[in-house]
Amino acid sequence: MYKEIKCKNQTDFMDYVKTRSEIVIYGAGWAGKLVYNFLKIYDIQVSAFAVTKLQKVERIEQICVLSLDEALCKYPAAFIILAVLPDKQIEMQNFLEMKGVIDYFVLPELLLYEMRSEVLKYDADHWRYDIEITENKFRIGYLCPGYLDTNYAEQRLVINKVNEVEYISLPKVPGKVLYKDVEYQNSGISDCKMMTEASYFPGFIPTGIDLIHTFNTVCITDRLWIASFETTLPRIPITSDTEKAQYLYLVDYIVKDNCRGILALCRTTYNIQCDVLRQHLPSDIAEKIIRKTKILHPPQEILISGEQFDKKHSKKQIQFIFIGHSFFFKGGREIINALSVFEHQYDFRLTVISSLVIDDYFTHASINDKLEIQNVIKTKKWIDYYDSLPNERVLEMCRQATVGLLPSFADTYGYAVLEMQAAGCPVITTNVRAFTETNDDECGWICTLPVNQYGMCDAGHLPELSRQLEKELIKCFAEIFQNPVCIKEKGRKALEKIKRMHDPKAYADVIRGMI
Repeated sequence: MYKEIKCKNQTDFMDYVKTRSEIVIYGAGWAGKLVYNFLKIYDIQVSAFAVTKLQKVERIEQICVLSLDEALCKYPAAFIILAVLPDKQIEMQNFLEMKGVIDYFVLPELLLYEMRSEVLKYDADHWRYDIEITENKFRIGYLCPGYLDTNYAEQRLVINKVNEVEYISLPKVPGKVLYKDVEYQNSGISDCKMMTEASYFPGFIPTGIDLIHTFNTVCITDRLWIASFETTLPRIPITSDTEKAQYLYLVDYIVKDNCRGILALCRTTYNIQCDVLRQHLPSDIAEKIIRKTKILHPPQEILISGEQFDKKHSKKQIQFIFIGHSFFFKGGREIINALSVFEHQYDFRLTVISSLVIDDYFTHASINDKLEIQNVIKTKKWIDYYDSLPNERVLEMCRQATVGLLPSFADTYGYAVLEMQAAGCPVITTNVRAFTETNDDECGWICTLPVNQYGMCDAGHLPELSRQLEKELIKCFAEIFQNPVCIKEKGRKALEKIKRMHDPKAYADVIRGMI
């Protein structure tokens, strides 16, 4: 076990670091460079960067980049700062402890954010993107959730969705929320966890940005902004006084005129939003926000030609496809159980693209569930399994498949349904949330589960839900195997639905209309 160093904030960290004569930063990526620039502000010298595997980069500014072994040999008494993002920390801790290193510090995520804020204040230009502002071109800023990467939702709903528009990345950092600036302190809010997730306090925004488009996020700014959202906005539960204070604080920014509109992903989302607003806000405020709210389904391009469509639907073998990291709450286990009923009667294959992720959401799948399903997949010769694939490869598999599968117990939207439909695949879904709008018996199959007025299942009845879903899937599969000619006709209807409801041009026109 490494020597525990208790540093709750920048001050604690600096007080400790100043006592060390040699410092090695383990990690030469975004986090490592950030720590280096933070230490530079205080004239603290870094001896070297260390990396697990040497790349082509030999120096960062004037500091050598060494292999971990080289760094430990050259600086045996050095204090090592493990500067990587959280998903890599455990792996790199293991490397250090295998080498017998005990004197190191794992940089907490919160402290990384604090350091970033300090660096931005000291030298914002150092962290600013090189943005070439094109004359006479409209510019939309979008957020990079967490760090410098974009989430799938931003790629699906925001980036490059309007032609002849320049899209500019704006890093999302908790910023002022974490430091409780004067504005925030005066709001009377004591806990900032949910605010961090539900709001964006811009550290800097290039002057050329005409509009900011966020997802599930309220933008605390005087610039023009819009937001797409999947359940409610602000995205904060209201179960305590603190949460209520956070909710009301963000509502004030939605009401302002520079918030030009909020975009519900579907009718169900719109209904949830209206009910929450009317329950928790004065009627005049609630109705003002509702007037700003539009229903805008995600855009989707057609992914298959007529020739490709006819060719794949001429095959005798039925090719099912399931796409989704969250295998268990998206109905993956029930799919395999239901198809197993027919494995000796009909010619079919099932492609599964899933990391079989385990989590605490809805199904509470465990590592034992994952191991069990991995063993089942190995024993079923009709299953082709992929842990992950590049998106283009996934779309190509959709073009080859004949029937899509996403019978989720819980899903706010289900973008994979659109991609499968756009590839000419009719899809089997449940009647959960947006599926009742994106799918129907004309263009696919619906497995009916008991849901509330918002299309949500009760996780407390999971065993019963699982049995019901399996029965419903068996009915759908029986219809498909006994009447395979219906697949092509439903696939054609699915393509028509995509063209009608998810036209990229119509989507872009709505975004432009927000100005």
